[in-house]
Amino acid sequence: MEALSPEKGTEQEILEPAVVFGNSSVYAIAQVGKSRNTFHQVFWIIFLFMALFVCIHQLYPFIVVYSQYDVIVDFQVEHKWSLKFPAVTVCNLNRMKKRYILCMNRNSPLDVCKNSAQGGKTTFTLSERNTIISCKALLYGNSSISHHSALPFMTRYSLLDKEKRNSIGEQASSFIRSCSINGAICSIEEFSFVQSFRHGNCYTFNKRKKTDFNPLVASMNKPNLGLELVLDLHLKQYMTETQAIGAKILIHHPKDEPNIEEEGITISPGFETSIGLSKMQIVRLPYPFRDQCIHYELDDKYPFSNQQDCVRSCIQNFNKLACGCTDPTIPKADETKLCNISNATDVCCLDKVLEDLTADKFTCDCPFPCHSVGYDIQLSYAKWPSNALGYFQKYDMIHANKSEIARNQAAIKIYFSDFRLTSYFQKPKFEKSEIFSHLGSELGLWLGFSLFATLEICEILWLIVNYFLKKSLAFLRIRTQ
Repeated sequence: MEALSPEKGTEQEILEPAVVFGNSSVYAIAQVGKSRNTFHQVFWIIFLFMALFVCIHQLYPFIVVYSQYDVIVDFQVEHKWSLKFPAVTVCNLNRMKKRYILCMNRNSPLDVCKNSAQGGKTTFTLSERNTIISCKALLYGNSSISHHSALPFMTRYSLLDKEKRNSIGEQASSFIRSCSINGAICSIEEFSFVQSFRHGNCYTFNKRKKTDFNPLVASMNKPNLGLELVLDLHLKQYMTETQAIGAKILIHHPKDEPNIEEEGITISPGFETSIGLSKMQIVRLPYPFRDQCIHYELDDKYPFSNQQDCVRSCIQNFNKLACGCTDPTIPKADETKLCNISNATDVCCLDKVLEDLTADKFTCDCPFPCHSVGYDIQLSYAKWPSNALGYFQKYDMIHANKSEIARNQAAIKIYFSDFRLTSYFQKPKFEKSEIFSHLGSELGLWLGFSLFATLEICEILWLIVNYFLKKSLAFLRIRTQ
């Protein structure tokens, strides 16, 4: 019989259970290996498994809570000497001038319809499609749906391209009567054009590109100045059934696209509306935390500038898949065929898509932005203009009719009412180091485990695996001989 080599004998001795367990730095395991009394061994084995069970019972709730990636919100208020001034978007509630009724014909040239003096009446509303017409109304013949309702106008208007809508809508040169920022005159060229289905032509002051690092600021040296606008609403050019007279004002971050369809406030002619601002910001945490926020301007997966555009595009994609066309009243529609909002089949399909979204049958993958800026506003109103001659002298309107100005024009004053920046920062409820701290404390308390004991167990497992691998290879060699 072949004698065991020193190396083989040493390896077998190391892997003897009594040697392996007896040399363990974990006291309970060492007692199992060293003891020669069976009762004593059974006692320590039972005690070891009880301690292991209690340790797992204590660790499991913490691991479950940690895996949810909860956050805490840190509230912070800073007093600033200056703040970046927001962008301000203004729209006339009358999306189309009454004298451009001929432009509703898609085949009518722009120069013909714009130069025509023909008036005409059409009825429409500023509400969205689902407030004008629904699937049930078309299917069951609601008596309010007729050629005298807003539906014919909305149908024709939805078929116009953006160029024609721009031409028949409110123009900046006639809409924005005056503008000043921090006491200095500003010009029409400082306004950017943006189009809204609901409000027609809109104009944004202080719109900045993502790469623009020269922001417009307001400082405490010039309190209560801000932006001052006078808007001419041209009441005589309002469509017959326009439901409200006034302008839509939206205040947003200079680098964000305005969400005109869903946000903003309305102001009335004949008043000076003062809008006091307080700035706030929210900083969220990205994946794997609960909000799973993203930076839209940096993430290539989302070709959108903000969350609202992502949601609109998502809805239109579902409309395209389900209906073969897109909703003409929702922005962000591509060149896909537009649905006919006078057709029951199209309208019912569009309604079904929105119902399925509401019922969470499918969802839009549009997470929150990681950094968002908002403004709390305080509104106050005053009758305008007064009997003072300043306004009339400024625009050479000494003989103007004050009541006529009050019916058609509105004044707006937008400024920071305080120079506080309110910030909400999300922070992890548990830092990564805390899970190791918790694991170490529980393992040390119940099992006497330390880092070195863990490395020791890993080493023993490797020796055992290596031993059996060698045995298996030796057995295979003998079988093949």
